[in-house]
Amino acid sequence: MTRSGQAATTPSGGKLTPMFRQWQQAKRQHPDALLFFRMGDFYELFFDDARTAAPILGIALTSRGKGTATSAPMCGVPHHAARNYIARLVKAGHRVAVCEQMEDPKKAKGMVRREVVRVVSPGTLVDADQLDPGSGNYLACLAGQAPGPWGLCLVDLSTGGMVLARAGNEPALAEVLSRYEVRELLVASTSAATLEALLGRHGLGEVLLTTLDDSLFEPLLARDRVVEQLQVASLAGFGCEDDHPALPATAAALAHLQRTQRVQPAHLDRLRVEDPRRILLLDRSSRRNLEVVANLRDGGRSQTLLEALDATLTPLGARALRTWLLEPLVEKNAILARHAVVEALVQRAEVRASLREALREIRDLERLLSRAALRRSTPHDLAALRRSLAALPEVREALAGLTAPDATALAARIDLLEDLLGELGAGLADEPGAAPGEGRVIREGYDADLDAVRELARGSRELIAGIETREREATGIASLKIKYNKVFGYFLEVSKANLSRVPPEWERRQTIATGERYVTAEIKDLEARILSASERLAEREKALFEKLVDQVVAQAGRVRETAAAIAEADVLAGFAEVAAREGYVRPSLAEDDRIEIRDGRHPVVERLLEPGRFVPNDCLLDDKRRLLIVTGPNMGGKSTYLRQAALIVLMAQAGAFVPARSARISLVDRIFCRVGASDNLAGGESTFMVEMTETANILHNATPRSLVILDEIGRGTATWDGMAIAWAVVEHLLRDTRLRPKALFATHYHELTELAARHEGLENVHITVREHGQEVVFLHRVEPGPSDRSYGIHVARLAGLPDAVITRAWEILEEISGEHLADKLGRDRDGVRQLSLFESPAGEPEPSPEEAQALAALRECDPDDLSPRQAHELLYRLIGLLGGQSSTTR
Repeated sequence: MTRSGQAATTPSGGKLTPMFRQWQQAKRQHPDALLFFRMGDFYELFFDDARTAAPILGIALTSRGKGTATSAPMCGVPHHAARNYIARLVKAGHRVAVCEQMEDPKKAKGMVRREVVRVVSPGTLVDADQLDPGSGNYLACLAGQAPGPWGLCLVDLSTGGMVLARAGNEPALAEVLSRYEVRELLVASTSAATLEALLGRHGLGEVLLTTLDDSLFEPLLARDRVVEQLQVASLAGFGCEDDHPALPATAAALAHLQRTQRVQPAHLDRLRVEDPRRILLLDRSSRRNLEVVANLRDGGRSQTLLEALDATLTPLGARALRTWLLEPLVEKNAILARHAVVEALVQRAEVRASLREALREIRDLERLLSRAALRRSTPHDLAALRRSLAALPEVREALAGLTAPDATALAARIDLLEDLLGELGAGLADEPGAAPGEGRVIREGYDADLDAVRELARGSRELIAGIETREREATGIASLKIKYNKVFGYFLEVSKANLSRVPPEWERRQTIATGERYVTAEIKDLEARILSASERLAEREKALFEKLVDQVVAQAGRVRETAAAIAEADVLAGFAEVAAREGYVRPSLAEDDRIEIRDGRHPVVERLLEPGRFVPNDCLLDDKRRLLIVTGPNMGGKSTYLRQAALIVLMAQAGAFVPARSARISLVDRIFCRVGASDNLAGGESTFMVEMTETANILHNATPRSLVILDEIGRGTATWDGMAIAWAVVEHLLRDTRLRPKALFATHYHELTELAARHEGLENVHITVREHGQEVVFLHRVEPGPSDRSYGIHVARLAGLPDAVITRAWEILEEISGEHLADKLGRDRDGVRQLSLFESPAGEPEPSPEEAQALAALRECDPDDLSPRQAHELLYRLIGLLGGQSSTTR
């Protein structure tokens, strides 16, 4: 976990200067933040803040007052580039307090007043250039004590999203934090040490931990604080009960945000209560193994399901798509509604094209609104909002033209916001400057007072030109020019060759290499008038711009509802575009307990191959085929086959079309995916321990409605131990009536294929190959029945092992294969042949009547139905039948 630097040290000895006293006062308010202290055109950092920031920012560490009693280490950055420097510090896991000059230094009497205007941290970023447009940026606040239960409030300040969630125990808490990719965690100060250790155990050490005063979590005041923020009388309309465990966390988060942002976050006016029963649950391990939004190679989005399905055109849609893939639906009607819109858009290519063309014009409405609410808007933000609102009619018209009922409902949710668009059109310049006072921001004709000041400024420029012409004629200095800079204001510049012609009444201001600079009484008077007009112009533009921002914030609810509808339309249009391009089909939702995929394809792997190269395969899971044992060669495609089944189900329940000739999907409540080898060194877990932990999670939490994907269970330990574990896992999945999920189980333990003869609901399938001597061709076709070989040496050759190693491997394999293998591995140290897992002893005499009776007694008993006393008695009975010694003492 990353923490900000500690509070800076004080100067060693000597009396603090007024400036340092002011700095120290601001630092005390935010001891855990790096203080950006505005001094003129720079932000300065002092003491420990400077020592921490300088190497991260790659700037020089200097000293203020070097050699004096008040010497202080310092570094600084230009104010106009501060955003980039702050972003680098936040990315490094620090928080930054920005202390601004609150008055004009020219007008200040004594020390310039300074205040901290905001605190920037990983969880409070709102600037577009510091955020991934396709991902949320969540800050979480946690209420409760270890080991749980906990209540969580998850806030995305950049979009206005606010979610309430529960976590019953430590793994559930880590799961929620992981799913939302939380950047910063707020906790009560008394819980900090416990939570820091928890984050480390679960691989969440990069989350910034921020401690708050325990009083902010007061449960008796929490509901009233939240109700006040939402401007409602009751929380029932949000599906939230008054005693929800996340309410204290919500109140604390709101108080923290108001304190650090120095403004009421008015855009946080909605909340969503998370209900795990309404979504298909994907735990952290399954999301990772299926590579839903991040790949296993480097954690990026390339070669993921997200990348394969992302045809969105707006940041709103990109974030919504990510959420839909991480939280697929389990409600049939909601899924069918999404499928119907996608189907309508697939069938109406011209409508889809029109809709997508209009969507291209829409910017990030949520984040534009958030910056407005936090008073961070720029004129360019409002111009982007205006452009987006102008495109809404085309979006609504395209959706309304579709026959799907949900498309019509979606169109109705899009508020055209014509009043706001009209105000922005009337008030904002066509191409506004970067800020009020830096280029024209407000349209001419919008405000009479502003127009009058502008006219004065225009007239002043004409007066300057007139003075310049007149003085040239009066002095005969043809090269004479009137110039301006911030230090000297307006002045007359004369070259050295013409200095003899300068009138005596001109006042010299500055000597330069090429001549001299002068002022006159007339120029001084004109400068005062121009500067006054410029100040009034900037002030008036700023006031009018802020008025426009206020009008945007006043329509926050309408803007947010429209943004949500646009996001949904964008995702559905993207699904349709991908379906039309890739040949995906609409899945049907089965009423019975059956998953039937015909010619299914892996949506990611297929895109990596040349067209037509991917080999499609069927997959059938129902009550008679609950579990498939998948065998076959390495590189044959077992993992691809397993994953594609899970991804097709996930896509169907997210509302997308699927890569198959046909798909009949029985809705599942959870998808578990345990594949590959990974460790958790930070948590002290080996590769095999991670494998067993993930398997245990499946066996404890799967239900008959779950889909389980298991690849190579037991490979991380000794062969016989691993096979025994894999065997027991398969039997448990089939026998435990609380489980019995639909499952695909890939293995190299060919002995497990014999389980199909012993258990109903289990069948074997294998990946086919074609052999030519010592060469093989992987056909990637899944067919019924077991495979008898793994073709590992063939794969080793393909991997480039030296020929000598390959040749020796074939010799060893031949030596230990067949009966010789049985001789080598099937006898114990005394030469007695051991039994395999399933075979019966050969050449042994028939069992005696007593032995037969003992075997019959074992077959007939059900260990789960025996009491301890009954089990004890059965054991003694068996010992007696087999001629062993038994005590009569109980």
